Formats: sequence, structure tokens, C-alpha cells
Amino acid sequence: MMDVIWKYFSPFGLFKDASRGSFAEKAAAYRYNCHMRGCLLTYISRWMWAGCVALLLTGFFDSLGPDDGGVTVFVILTASVAVFATMATCAVFVLSYSYFSLAYHAAQQRDASHRH
Repeated sequence: MMDVIWKYFSPFGLFKDASRGSFAEKAAAYRYNCHMRGCLLTYISRWMWAGCVALLLTGFFDSLGPDDGGVTVFVILTASVAVFATMATCAVFVLSYSYFSLAYHAAQQRDASHRH
């Protein structure tokens, strides 16, 4: 079950390691990653939806708990879901950066090939 969830939220299995091998192998892996960057948009939207649901659940669980300052199951649920929402926010930023970085380099490669 955890493997299915990991594959649903993690695009790492789809990309190649561009830090190993000869120069030609690294370049080929990087070109492949630039070509595959479009799938990152799916993962970004998944993390955004999950983060939005987590924020809604955070508010819901917070409204159920008492305001006396004590630790209850609702306080723990609120904190847990808020941590997940924070992770989702980080994932959206990292995946977005990766997407735009790969798109920039793909455009640079395309421009360089048109000049020659």
C-alpha cells in the first residue's frame, strides 16, 4: 500500500540520474529528463490538491478541539495534518523549480541546436 502511495506522489522513478556515467551518458540522461518534465505537472497538481485537503482538515480538526489549551486527540490530528500540508507546500515548490529548470534548459538546448 505504501508503495502505491509513494508512486502516486513521487516522480523520482520516472527520471534518470544525470550525475553518473560518462559525459555522453550524463548528457543523454539530462536530455531525457528535459523531455520527461511534462509529467511533473501531474505531480504538482496532486500535491496541490493533497495540500488543500490537508489545510481544510486542519481547520476542521482545530474547530473540533477544545480551547482550553490541553492536548487532545484533535490537537494531535490538527498538528499531523498541518505537517502534511507543510510537506505538500515544500513538494510543490521543489517540483515547480525542477519543472521550470528543466524547461529552461530544454529551451536553451533547442536554441543552441537552431543556431547551428
